Amino acid sequence: MQYEKKHRYGPQREKKKGLWDGQHHPSPAATAERQRLLRELQSQQKSLELRIDELRSEKEELTAAVQRYMSLYDYAPVGYFTLGRDGIVRGLNLTGALLLGMERSVLLGSNFNDYVNEANRQSFAEFLANIFDAESKDSLELTLTKEPDRQFDAQIEAIWCEEGRECRFAVIDITKRRQLEYLSKTSEEQLHKQFEELGQLYHYAPVALFVLDRDLIFLRANARLAETNGMPLEAHLGHSLYDMLPVEMIEKLKMVWAPVFERGEAVLDVEVPGHTRKLPGVSRHWLASFFPIKTEEGEVIAVAGAVQDITDRKQMEEELRGSEEKFRFLFENIPAAVAMFDRDMRYIVTSRRWLASYGLDEQVVTGRSHYDVFPDIPERWKEIHKRCLEGASEQCEEDPFPRRDGSIDWVRWDVRPWHESQGKIGGIIMFTEVITERKLREQELLQARQAAEAASMAKSRFLANMSHELRTPIHGFLGVLQLLLGGYAGPLEPKQRDLLAKADKAARSLLLIISDILDLSKIEAGKLSITERRFSLSECISESIDFFSAETQHKGLEVSYIIGGGVPDNLIGDPLRLRQVLVNLIGNAIKFTEQGSVLVQVIPGEKQPTGKPVYSFSITDTGIGIPDDKKDLLFRPFSQADDSETRRYGGTGLGLAISKQLVEIMGGTISCKSKEGEGSSFYFTLPLGEAEESLKVDDSIQAAPTETVLARSYVSDKPPFILIAEDDILACDLIKEILTWEGFKTDIARSGSEAVQKYENGLYDLIIMDVQMPHMDGISATKVIREKEKSVGGRIPIVAMTAHAFDEDRERCLAAGMDAYLTKPLDTQKGVEVILNLMKK
Repeated sequence: MQYEKKHRYGPQREKKKGLWDGQHHPSPAATAERQRLLRELQSQQKSLELRIDELRSEKEELTAAVQRYMSLYDYAPVGYFTLGRDGIVRGLNLTGALLLGMERSVLLGSNFNDYVNEANRQSFAEFLANIFDAESKDSLELTLTKEPDRQFDAQIEAIWCEEGRECRFAVIDITKRRQLEYLSKTSEEQLHKQFEELGQLYHYAPVALFVLDRDLIFLRANARLAETNGMPLEAHLGHSLYDMLPVEMIEKLKMVWAPVFERGEAVLDVEVPGHTRKLPGVSRHWLASFFPIKTEEGEVIAVAGAVQDITDRKQMEEELRGSEEKFRFLFENIPAAVAMFDRDMRYIVTSRRWLASYGLDEQVVTGRSHYDVFPDIPERWKEIHKRCLEGASEQCEEDPFPRRDGSIDWVRWDVRPWHESQGKIGGIIMFTEVITERKLREQELLQARQAAEAASMAKSRFLANMSHELRTPIHGFLGVLQLLLGGYAGPLEPKQRDLLAKADKAARSLLLIISDILDLSKIEAGKLSITERRFSLSECISESIDFFSAETQHKGLEVSYIIGGGVPDNLIGDPLRLRQVLVNLIGNAIKFTEQGSVLVQVIPGEKQPTGKPVYSFSITDTGIGIPDDKKDLLFRPFSQADDSETRRYGGTGLGLAISKQLVEIMGGTISCKSKEGEGSSFYFTLPLGEAEESLKVDDSIQAAPTETVLARSYVSDKPPFILIAEDDILACDLIKEILTWEGFKTDIARSGSEAVQKYENGLYDLIIMDVQMPHMDGISATKVIREKEKSVGGRIPIVAMTAHAFDEDRERCLAAGMDAYLTKPLDTQKGVEVILNLMKK
C-alpha cells in the first residue's frame, strides 16, 4: 500500500540580511556556532523523517501481512486502531491499549473521541469524516488523554478501508519529538537573540574593536574605533587601514601583530604610541590586544583587535612619577634623619641626614630590610616597629643608641604608621634626631646649674650664718640697752637716758640694714613667699606710722593717713609684706622731710579682669624732692638719687628696690612723682580681697602687760619656772637677766641634749630653745621632747629663740613642734607677751 508523504515542518527561515550586512556581521566564532547548531537540527530532522518513513513502511508491511503476523501486530511499536464512521473502536493492538493506559477489552466498543483532548475533538471529528468521505489517507497531530489523567502528543496516520465501513490508523507517541522541536526552536531563537546582544555589545563597547583581513581591510568595527580615529563607522567598513593611520604607525603595528598572522598566537596588552588623523600633531598612547581568526582548518584569515586609549592614564602616571620624584627629592633633602619603610621593614626612601647619621653613606639601602642593615638591633626596637605597624604611634625625647664602634649616641625619635590610599597601613615612618651634643650641653648646664644651686645654697648658708653672727651680738647690745632704759640698773638722769636712747636707735638702724640685705637676697633667690590672710588695713597703716613715732616727734612732723570711701577696713592679703612696703616708703618720706607733713592715702582702683578689687596707695611728703635726672635710679638696688645724701641721711639704698619687688610679687605696680625742692609722692597698687566678716581679735594674743607685777601675779605663790637652752654665754645671761627682771624663775642648759635631760625632771613651765647649739641642736631636742610626751602625757610650751631670720627657718621650727618663734635681737616687750600668752594656754 502506498502513502503520500506530507512534511509537517515549517518553511526554512530566510536568512536575514541584517545578520550578514556590513553593520551586523556576526563574529566568526558566533557564525561557526550557529552553523554547528543548524547542522545538528538538520541531522535530527532527517532522523525524524527517516523514522517516520520507517514507521510507515512497517505499517504497510503489517497491514499487508496482518493475517500472517498477528502476533507482531500486538507488539508493534505503534498503536493500531480500527474505527467505524461513528468513531467506535472496533479493534486495536496491545500497544494501542498501552498508549491509552486501559485494558483492550474496555477500549473495544468505546468511542475513540473520548480519549482525544477536548481542544482537539472537533478537528479529530473532521479528520475522521474526511477519511471516510474522501476514501483516502491522512495524518493528524493531536493530544490524547492517557489514564489516569495523563496526556501525550500523538501523530495519527489514518487510511480508509476498501470495504468502506471502517478505517485503520496508527497512533505514534511524538511527545519526545515535539520536545526536541521545541528545544530546537528555542535554541535558534536564543542564538539569534545572543547574536543581536553580542552585536550591541560589540558596537557600544567602551574600547575600540575591529576585524582586519590579511589585506588590512576592515571587516568589522565599532563606534568607539570610529570615535578614536575621528571618522564615521561607514568610512571604516570595507576600507583599508592605510586610509585611517599614518604609514609609519601601520608599519609599527605590523611588527606588533606579526605573531598573530605568522603563528596564530594572540598578542596581549601592548602599549602603542602614535597619533591619528583626527589629531595629527598630538601624541596618543593605546593599550592593544590582537587575536587570530581562523578557519576550521586552522588558517588565520583575519585579526581581531581591542584598543583602549590610555593617554590620560599615561599622563597621570607621568604626573604621579613626577610627584614621586619631587617627594623623593624633598624626602631625601629634608634636614632631619627620616626613613620610610614598607610592612616588611624594607627601606622605601631615606633622607641624606638619615644615611649620614647612621654611617650609611656608602651603602644602597633601598629595598633592603632594616634588620639586615642593622643586624644587632635590640628586640625592644622590633617590638616598637611591630606595634606601629599595627597602628600605634610612639615617641621618645631621649634614648641611648649604641654605635657599631661601641660608643653611645643619644637620639630623639618618633615612629608612626603611614597609610595607603585605601586606608590600609602601608608601613612606618621613623623620624630620629641625634641629640648627643644637646645632651652633653644639657649635662653641662645641669652641672652648671647644680654648681649655681650649690653656690646659692652656700650663699644662703653664708647669709644665714651672717644673720646669726650679726644678730647675736646686737641681741646682747639691745638687750642691755633695754634693761638700762627700763631702770634695771637704777634711775637714769636725762642726759644718760638720751645717750642710751641714741645708742638703741643706732643699733636698731643696723638691724634694719641687715634685714634689708636678707630680704633682697631672698627675693633674688625666689624664696620669698606671700601668705594671704585677714587683716585690718587701718591697723596696718597706723602700726607702720607708729614705728617712726620717736623720729616724727623729734622733727615735729605731722604724719597722718586717710582711707577713702569704698575702701573696706577688713581685707585679705599679706599684711606683713604690705607693712614692710609702707615702712620703707613712710621711712623714706620722714627721713627726707625736715619740716611739713607726710600723708598716707588709700583709694579704690579699677578691678582686675577676675573681679578682684585693686586699691591705690600713695605716700606724699613735703621733703627735698628728687631731681629729674636721678629718678631712673630710684628702684635699683644699692642706688640713691644722690650719694651725698647717703652720708647725710644714711641708708643702704635697698628700701625702694625691695618695695618694688614686693609690690610686683603681690601683683601690683609702683611709681613715683617728684619735684625737687617741693616733695615727692610714691604710688603703688595692690589687689586685695575683701573679708566677708569683721576681724575679731583673739583674746589669746592680746598684748600682756609687761609690768613685773603682772608676771608675778600670774602665779601668786610660785613664779613661772623657765628653762633657757642657749649655748652663747652673753645671750644666755642677758635673757636670764631680762626674765628675772620681769619676775620669772630661770634655769640654764648649754646644749640640746642637756635641755632634754633637764626637761625629764618635769620642773619647768616653759622652755626657751636656741636653734643652733652644739651636740644636739634645738630642732632635734624639740622633736625628742615631743616624742617623750607621747608616752608621759602633757605638753610643755617651747619658744624658738634664734638669730636665723628667714621664713623657712620659722617654718622648720614650727614643724618640729615648737609653739612660737622669736628672732634675735629680742624685743623685750614682745618676748614677754609671747611667753605669757603661751603660759595662759
